[in-house]
Amino acid sequence: MTDIRFLASEISHSAEKAEEKLITILKTAELNDKCYAYKTRVKSWKKLIQKVEIKKKDTPDYSLNSITDVLGLRIVTLFRQDMIEVIDLILALISHQKSYNPIPFLKNSLKEAIIYTPSVGNDPLLSQIKQKIHSFDLIGDVEEKASAARYSSIHLVAYIDQVLPEDEGEYRIPIEIQIRTVFEDAWGEIDHKFGYQSRTGKTENPIQNPILVERNLLTLKKFVDSCAEYADNIRDLAQGSITEYTYAKQLDTDSLIVKNLEDEGVSKQVIAGYIRIREQRVNAEKDKNSKQAYLNAAEGFSSLYEQINEAEILVSYQAKKLFRYYIKMDEALCRLSIGDFGETTKAQIIYIDLLKEFPAYPVIRFRLGQAFLGLNRFEESRIQLKKCKRNIEKLSKFPEAKRIVKLPNIELKRLEVGLFKFLGLAYWKEAVEVYNRSPRAAKVKSFLEQAYLKTKEGMQIPHLTKQQKASLTNNLLFYALEIVHIKKVNGKNEAFTDPIKGYLTELNESVDLNKCDNVNQLDTLMNGYEYLKDEKRAITIAHRLEKLSLELSLRGKVMEPAVLSRVNKLLDKNNSA
Repeated sequence: MTDIRFLASEISHSAEKAEEKLITILKTAELNDKCYAYKTRVKSWKKLIQKVEIKKKDTPDYSLNSITDVLGLRIVTLFRQDMIEVIDLILALISHQKSYNPIPFLKNSLKEAIIYTPSVGNDPLLSQIKQKIHSFDLIGDVEEKASAARYSSIHLVAYIDQVLPEDEGEYRIPIEIQIRTVFEDAWGEIDHKFGYQSRTGKTENPIQNPILVERNLLTLKKFVDSCAEYADNIRDLAQGSITEYTYAKQLDTDSLIVKNLEDEGVSKQVIAGYIRIREQRVNAEKDKNSKQAYLNAAEGFSSLYEQINEAEILVSYQAKKLFRYYIKMDEALCRLSIGDFGETTKAQIIYIDLLKEFPAYPVIRFRLGQAFLGLNRFEESRIQLKKCKRNIEKLSKFPEAKRIVKLPNIELKRLEVGLFKFLGLAYWKEAVEVYNRSPRAAKVKSFLEQAYLKTKEGMQIPHLTKQQKASLTNNLLFYALEIVHIKKVNGKNEAFTDPIKGYLTELNESVDLNKCDNVNQLDTLMNGYEYLKDEKRAITIAHRLEKLSLELSLRGKVMEPAVLSRVNKLLDKNNSA
């Protein structure tokens, strides 16, 4: 037996002993009470060698010592919230905070914590999970990794205090602990069998129709994510922690578009080409060079539309009409997201052109309102946003089946909150423009009050998510401070001054100041505390913004000058005090 085979065999054999100790402590700690199921596995010596050979192709110095999942533990929960309790128990065992003896984990040996998620930063539960992990103070950073395949799981890497026979070194058996819901586990098994194996080439029997398999796996994952959220709602209703239905995640727009296009007879090949470019658009949101990524996607949409149109592939009028609506809306959104004057103007032209054919489609008017706002055409922006609101009021009276293209529920939920935010923003930006020309103009106060009041209307929307509420609260606090502080409005302002402390408290509770990287929210909090003369908190946030400014500069980006100016002014004032 060669040296590597002998070492691999020793590692695998020792891991089997470690597995026995692990199973014993998990039974003693009554893990079964906190989860639906759990299972362990040990990599065989052959699998260990195979992994080293594969990894060496990209990492020449990869060795048996590099493998972190010699021993594996997968814990499956019924509900997403249960994962926090499971993490609490596992980390308490790793840090030896439990009184069991012996505990097989090497004390404080947490090496890695990774959250795999389809959408980095968009899930409030993930913030709670990160806080729970950080509360044990075992690791510096909890990494969130975006998964293009939509894989969801929490991975912890630690060590079992099990040495190799006759080994005087420091090697201990590494264990990878995966924590996920039963829904994610089922999808993960299916994806591993048909998707992962095909993507990595780790299968002796080639997967047929790999593109279609991959696309259907993504669709299945969207169903799975919805099931997980509905399960949480059922539990919360049954336990009385909520008293009425809260909005659970629906299938995302991709699935809805595919269904609508298929219903009109658009071929799978055309839909597949279109969805591929939509994925480019989604990836552009995470791209460091996002402007170029958005431009590439916009040109991709435009080119595909021209190809399909010229080839006359779409036969029916309805198929052509629907395809044009979807692909042109995507192209325009990419151009709007780039943010410069030229591309925003192109987006505006597309929206105006689409309105000729689709005058009752509220999403077009909403996006056109955004485009006008980006071009500093504030009155035209408000006109379109108000027309969008009227369109929504008419359409929302009908069941979704009758408005599935014009206003599906998934768009309705987005527009309801977005409308009030952008109406408020349009009034505020015009107030700033008027103030720059004439600081004492009566219109300044009028526009600022409208910005505040329109945003406040959004707070009346039922079933706001925590993130939506925080965003609206941030804007309300900002506008109230603008009215009272910046514009120096004379007269009675109790309607705006009285709620400031409440908004500030509410926003502060939704933000982790040590980890928050939302510059607008931090800036608003800093200004709010300064207004209330809470200098200590204002300075703390100013230091956080100063640090963020440095991080942005290292990535080639710049913090908004007005924000940076306020930060420097406050810190200079504090230093000279």
